Amino acid sequence: LTPTKGYRDHATGLVYLKVAAQDLPAAALLSRLDTTIGEAVWMERAPNVYHPTQVTRLGYVNTSTAALSSDQWNRVFAIDDVNARASGAVWDARGQLVGMAQPTSNGAMVMPADAIRAGLAGLLAGGEIRRPSLGVHYLDLSDVFSRQGNAAPLIGARVQGEKHGAPAVTPNGPSAGVLREGDVIERMDQDVLDGSWTLAERVLEYRPGTTVTVAGLRQGRAFTAQVTFGSVVTSEGLK
Repeated sequence: LTPTKGYRDHATGLVYLKVAAQDLPAAALLSRLDTTIGEAVWMERAPNVYHPTQVTRLGYVNTSTAALSSDQWNRVFAIDDVNARASGAVWDARGQLVGMAQPTSNGAMVMPADAIRAGLAGLLAGGEIRRPSLGVHYLDLSDVFSRQGNAAPLIGARVQGEKHGAPAVTPNGPSAGVLREGDVIERMDQDVLDGSWTLAERVLEYRPGTTVTVAGLRQGRAFTAQVTFGSVVTSEGLK
């Protein structure tokens, strides 16, 4: 099948291709919350060529302490097998799409199918991917502590810029004048950032223009604030 259109989603790094075909079977997209460590999965390195492997890690794979963008999907998980060190689709035993894998030196990094779902829906509905924007960079405190081998005693996302890079809060962005560097966002509406979901995952769940209440700590004291998400087209047409 020859692609007729292509789109790159800058929020996830995924590429979507449209082909001139009808009535093809569609795979179910598995939620990452239904994926477990040790689960058997299959890496499709070539069409209908599957190599068995297993999930070895949930959460982040990159051990960098660089600040994360609130507007880009940043949770991945790992599968570990010599045959899995390639790009391709990852499937579970029921034929559900677990995610898309990219090779690393230690196995493969998998972008969960959750990251695919919203982008695909936008392309099918309007021919573009439009996502909400919070406009901050942050450290996920639960992930930092868990990667250090501790029991993750902290929760929340600490608003933090990069020393020679992106600012903590984007000037003139949705959070400008509302959030500050050093703020620890512990809750967004009723959702607690306890490591089960990252700040970016919560942001990307909403519709652009939605107003939410964030709560947390500012200089050691509790604070709440309301932020209205911006709207940004993250898809780019490929030629």
